[in-house]
Amino acid sequence: MRLPNLLGHETMKEVLEQAGAWIPLVMKQCHPDTKKFLCSLFAPVCLDDLDETIQPCHSLCVQVCEACKNKNEDDNDIMETLCKNDFALKIKVKEITYINRDTKIILETKSKTIYKLNGVSERDLKKSVLWLKDSLQCTCEEMNDINAPYLVMGQKLGGELVITSVKRWQKGQREFKRISRSIRKLQC
Repeated sequence: MRLPNLLGHETMKEVLEQAGAWIPLVMKQCHPDTKKFLCSLFAPVCLDDLDETIQPCHSLCVQVCEACKNKNEDDNDIMETLCKNDFALKIKVKEITYINRDTKIILETKSKTIYKLNGVSERDLKKSVLWLKDSLQCTCEEMNDINAPYLVMGQKLGGELVITSVKRWQKGQREFKRISRSIRKLQC
């Protein structure tokens, strides 16, 4: 390892102090080579034959930056969507039916987690019915597996709970665990 490194750190103590700030990026798992990229910045390879530091490949830098930037935007979009809606629930679908131009989604009553209720009561949720308005009997591409859990957000309109956003909940994905924790702490 060569000091000063590519980030200008001159001591090992400084490297260790500053490296901790990047742990959340590594935990996001936004790119498989995030650790490799960060290590090349914090602890560049040192070869006796070379007087200069070996920098990471430009392509690696671009790939990691793009992947992690997009991941951050996805999280921000979910949080922004949450703040614009009256409810956010993790649900499982029991049944989907089509009535005129709308899609009626009946929830599994025991498999819902409430993340946000604003103007929506527990009583509203006991009906266990959500709506996709004007869906023209199309199946929502995001909601194509009746056995899978979903993160749904929406608004209470005319006494009905109307879905405005659906995202399939990928079990075991760290993204959803992080989002789940963030939603609970979020103050819109």
